[in-house]
Amino acid sequence: MIIKNIPLGIIKTNCYIAVDETTREAVIIDPAEQAEVILNMAKTIGASVKYVILTHAHFDHMGAVEDIMQETGARLVTHAMERGGLENGKINLSTRYGAVPIILKEDIAVNEGDEIVFGNSTLKVIYTPGHTAGGMSLYGGGVLFSGDTLFCGNVGRCDFPGGDEKALISSINEKLYTLPDETVVYCGHGASTTIGEEKAKNVYTG
Repeated sequence: MIIKNIPLGIIKTNCYIAVDETTREAVIIDPAEQAEVILNMAKTIGASVKYVILTHAHFDHMGAVEDIMQETGARLVTHAMERGGLENGKINLSTRYGAVPIILKEDIAVNEGDEIVFGNSTLKVIYTPGHTAGGMSLYGGGVLFSGDTLFCGNVGRCDFPGGDEKALISSINEKLYTLPDETVVYCGHGASTTIGEEKAKNVYTG
């Protein structure tokens, strides 16, 4: 799996393009904004975009979804518990921080343990609520896309609609920290890390 990271927007949300090396089928994870930048990167690396995946429905992770879907024909994948955020600008914070409310509808609603397949690559859904009600992480090929659940040295906020601090810490300790220590964690914001590093050093968990 080839992974490209594009930090976008005023708070530098990490958008990821994950590409199957053999078939060049790809997924775009959390397309924050600037669809043209994301699409140009996908074209440059020869990616054929099959799915757009949201780790959670917050405005800073979903601003470019519609433009990318229109251009590529990709289908939108979210967790089944995140529908409220997709359909409500107050929950996804677009009415609070953005100029225009963002309202979306998923094509595919996934749940814990489901697999998202592109080419010969697979990402397994791990339901990680806490930052939002329907937050999810994606695991496969030795890497984890953690969205805003787990950061390098930090964790996601729990004071937005649908947030739950107890659920967030449980998601990290009981699910993400059961993954191999060498798992590379690609976070929603900031630098990448590993599960082992966070288990050892993250003062908010463990």
